[in-house]
Amino acid sequence: MRRVPVSRLRPGDVVGVTIRNERGDILLREGVTLTAELIASLQRRRHFAVYVRDGIVDDVIPHDIVSERVRAVTIRHISDLFELGPSLNGESQPARKAVRLREHRIHRLVERVRADVDLILNEVLDRDTITGITALKSYDDYTFSHSVDVAVVAILIGRTLRLGRDELNQLALGSLLHDIGKMFIPEAILNKPGPLTDEEMATMQSHTVRGFQYLVEHEIGDFVANHIAFQHHERQDGTGYPRGLRGTNRLRRGQHDWFNRERIHPLAEIAAVADVYSALASDRPYRAAMAPEQVATVIRQMAGHHLNQEVVAAFALTIPVFPIGAPVRLEGGRYDGYQGVVVENRPGALDRPVVRLTSDAQGHLLEPDDFDTAFDPDCRLVTPPASLAAPLSAVG
Repeated sequence: MRRVPVSRLRPGDVVGVTIRNERGDILLREGVTLTAELIASLQRRRHFAVYVRDGIVDDVIPHDIVSERVRAVTIRHISDLFELGPSLNGESQPARKAVRLREHRIHRLVERVRADVDLILNEVLDRDTITGITALKSYDDYTFSHSVDVAVVAILIGRTLRLGRDELNQLALGSLLHDIGKMFIPEAILNKPGPLTDEEMATMQSHTVRGFQYLVEHEIGDFVANHIAFQHHERQDGTGYPRGLRGTNRLRRGQHDWFNRERIHPLAEIAAVADVYSALASDRPYRAAMAPEQVATVIRQMAGHHLNQEVVAAFALTIPVFPIGAPVRLEGGRYDGYQGVVVENRPGALDRPVVRLTSDAQGHLLEPDDFDTAFDPDCRLVTPPASLAAPLSAVG
């Protein structure tokens, strides 16, 4: 199957991977044949892309690293937590009973989120296969799916760095809650399609402080998880926010440096790399997702001044450039101009996947043939333009 931008769907296309809404409820099951009405509904709901069957690579299934059930339940709990927050902070003094009730509901939700962390950790750590992050996000569910993806990628990087279970648990919880301060940011700013004004940018950046304060006030996270929410936009060179902290471009450092008030906490540095990766690789209200090869390049370029170099190095050893099911075009080498789909990624060669060739340089369909790009150092892989999502203005 292949990933198709919603703007390029046609009636008769068959859904290859179940489509869910922002709360994890099923909208369209795999196997459903799309109609013009269903495509229009996906456009209205701001879905950017869908996996469809093509009769050529339908055996290549872009499995998510966490199960649909765990992802859906976690998204629902985070969504519910977001919905409770602002109303609680806006209550008047006479409504103390309502406030106490909401406090109780918040703490029940937090316990569920902590249980979700254990489920995500177990599923991620039990996986031996390397697929890449393939979950499709829509305009409306970006914040919640993004939080799950950041947690998953952070755990994978942490595993590569050989963090212990307790550290991975803190990292996962902080990553899930890293954007909780966005509950206080107006939706018009969060989803603005154009550049933010200076005032809007200041409001947006306040989500780190407001999220940290909220987590501390309601005793939601522990010290480390709270500081991941506080520090995930700090930069190695001190130009980040909210406090202009600096990094060392190393992860392993002395105990004193882990709790140095002038340094970024190491687990926040891991969450920062996962956050940037998910943001670049996801469709957003104001731009389509970057092509996978561009994402890898940008993250490498950000290492040193923005992102921790040691963490970026671990990321490169952990996350494939092209996820399973990604369409690619080969440039240079034996199959210059051919197109295909990534069918396998292997440790030690995450930028050199196995590709199922589906068409030649002239666009003629081929009898599908799997080609290991590791055996052709002269070829490089790029995303075909037709596989990129259209700009938001062209959707719907």
